[in-house]
Amino acid sequence: MAATVKSLSDAMALRLYKEITMHNPDFRGTTVEIYGSKGSAKTTLMLKIASRIVCTYDFTNWQKEPVIWRGRTVDMWTWYPGKVRVFVHADDDPYFTTESGEELKVRVIKYEDIRDVLNNLNEFNVVYEPTTYQLGDNLKEMIARRAAISMRQLNDIDVDSTVWWFETIYEVLKRKDNRFISLFFDEADELFPENPSGLRWHLQAWLKDSVKDLRKRNISMYYSAHSHTDVDSRIRTKMQYRILMKGARVPNNSLINKRLPLFLDVGEAIIERDGFGKFRFDKLRRKEVVVVHFS
Repeated sequence: MAATVKSLSDAMALRLYKEITMHNPDFRGTTVEIYGSKGSAKTTLMLKIASRIVCTYDFTNWQKEPVIWRGRTVDMWTWYPGKVRVFVHADDDPYFTTESGEELKVRVIKYEDIRDVLNNLNEFNVVYEPTTYQLGDNLKEMIARRAAISMRQLNDIDVDSTVWWFETIYEVLKRKDNRFISLFFDEADELFPENPSGLRWHLQAWLKDSVKDLRKRNISMYYSAHSHTDVDSRIRTKMQYRILMKGARVPNNSLINKRLPLFLDVGEAIIERDGFGKFRFDKLRRKEVVVVHFS
């Protein structure tokens, strides 16, 4: 008999949830994909997970782990239940409003590159990519090597500003320290779309090969999307944990009955790795949604 929502293992869900929110030197970083239909509270769950992440270097002393959250044009990071630090590029001068147009006062920290961000991390760090971006030399060298082309061919090409995040992941991987850091990407199909072409095809192929290195370097990555089919299959098959929310499509390699997410309520989710179970999460205190405007 197929499992029903009520018969799923809560004990299994608790173990898996602890594994994705409590990082230690044995298990190191974790990678998590989250799927659900519009209105299933994916962003709320992402913020809840971000607020619970702790790490230890000696299995005795636990501390809050720095989180880097990719800022989006319309975002809910204002709902985070703690202190928030906001980073924008030195060449950008944005202002922030509510969805109704009321101005929001947001103190921002300017950065030149991701190293400035890494040197000034707080508990929860919202980072907006630059509005204009050109490939850095490290990324050019990596792409040229993988694509068997000259670095000169990559000079002065127009790239989408979201590509900056690949350079960020590259720099975080290559940093000298080995501290725990978590990266959060809401609406991940904006970064890792299925069926990419050109430059992005090579970048996403590199990320696929680098996911295991993220974990070894104490870097965790969490992303969400409406459906697994929205995200590059090369990347999603490398993720350790999967969370399905209301209305999610169940991938073919899942242990979960394909109809189960249809019966979930908002505020419920199924988490899966070597088993699966259901858990519930509370709402966050409702605040204004923030809209960023770049001139």
